[in-house]
Formats: sequence, C-alpha cells, structure tokens
Amino acid sequence: MSFEIGEKVIHLSYGLGEIVGIEERNVQGAPTRCYVVRTDDLTIWIPVDDIQQRSLRRPTPPEKFKELFAILSSQPEPLPEDRLARKELLQSMLKDGQLESICRLVRDLNNFKHVSKLNEQEKSILERALKSLLTEWIYASGISRSAAEKSMSDLLAG
Repeated sequence: MSFEIGEKVIHLSYGLGEIVGIEERNVQGAPTRCYVVRTDDLTIWIPVDDIQQRSLRRPTPPEKFKELFAILSSQPEPLPEDRLARKELLQSMLKDGQLESICRLVRDLNNFKHVSKLNEQEKSILERALKSLLTEWIYASGISRSAAEKSMSDLLAG
C-alpha cells in the first residue's frame, strides 16, 4: 500500500496524521525511504518499503461507521477475570489497529468498568482507544467533538 504526500493516514499507535513528505533516513545502518507523518503531537518516520506496512492505513470511510456503531451498541463480550490475561487481550486488540477491534475494546472495557474498578493501565488503554476512535470518527463524519462524544455515550449506554 502506498501513500501520497498530503494524504491523511491512521497510524496504529498515534492515530490520525498526514503524509507531509518522503525522506531518506538511516535505519539500522542502511539508507531507507520513509514517509514523514505529522500528527497533532509529533512527527514520525515510517519506512516506505516496510514489509509490515500495517502500521499505516487509510482512514475509515464515513459509510463504514454504521457497522462500527452496531459494534458499540451490541452486547459486550466478557473480559478475562485474570488481570494479566485481560491486559494481554486488551493490548492485542489495541495493537491490531483496526477500528472494529478498537470499537470492541471500547465496548467491552466500558462494560467492564461498570462491574469492576479499572486499574491505571486499563484506564489508559480505554482513554487511548476512545481518543483514536473519536478522532477518526470526527475526521470521517465532519461532526464536532462534543457531538461525537454524545453519540458515543448514547451508543455505549444502549
């Protein structure tokens, strides 16, 4: 998958960004062409020829959000009682980088916090997932942050 300068992308860990250039960087001692991606907070370099190019993807189209809304309002899946097993599951869902996985994580962890107190790491994972989901939703739909937050709250309550 290749990207063009000026194209919006979603980075697996850092969320919405824009390809602002392509530069040659020294990566592990070898000259490597990299996408220069600028997010709200930082600039990162992603190798163009990266075999695991899954770290970048195109934003989800607006029409796909209807399916995602169905995930958010669907019956949550129970999370493991064991803290370490729960941590591994949540981290794998977040690392997947796909919006479907992030929606499931938000739904399930939001439900879990109503039956058990979240630890600091779980709070952090939920905040990161919510930020990622809301940022992409706002970009795709053009709605305000407050409207997206209200809709999210309604979907999760339903």
